[in-house]
Amino acid sequence: MSHDEIRAQGWDESCAKRKMTPGQILADNVKRCTEIIRQSDPGKPVYVWSDMFDPHHNAAKTGGYYLVKGDGPWYGSWEGLDKDVTVINWNGRENQRLESMKHFASRGHKQILAGYYDADPRKISAWLRDAAKVEGVIGVMYTTWQSNYNDLERFAEEVRKYSGQKP
Repeated sequence: MSHDEIRAQGWDESCAKRKMTPGQILADNVKRCTEIIRQSDPGKPVYVWSDMFDPHHNAAKTGGYYLVKGDGPWYGSWEGLDKDVTVINWNGRENQRLESMKHFASRGHKQILAGYYDADPRKISAWLRDAAKVEGVIGVMYTTWQSNYNDLERFAEEVRKYSGQKP
């Protein structure tokens, strides 16, 4: 599911009539989207980006978020995530990533780390060390916004080195 970086919410009449926060509306929406996926293709795995459901990222308890109405507008959005939804966690910030992974792990979510983002591929090693402290991290993916695959091999080497796999 592509619930990611939702930058405008809560200003039109349809939102006001619901008398819900943007986070509550998002929770309701992601729950409904998951139901639709399961109805149309039972057994299909469901994945979602982490940021809009992460209180250590875009779903913080306080603060503004672009053109979204309210203080801490996305807070509580994770309440709509079924524990069987796998979270693609892209909160790799050194001072937040462990708490982010713990948040989703405490809710029973499996996680895949979305690393790289066109930066030094060696950065994934520190993230993997933190991930070893958390249950349910099941994978890592190379994520590029610039279609830069020049570092893919080096990234894979870092992952293998940390995981103990042979090249």
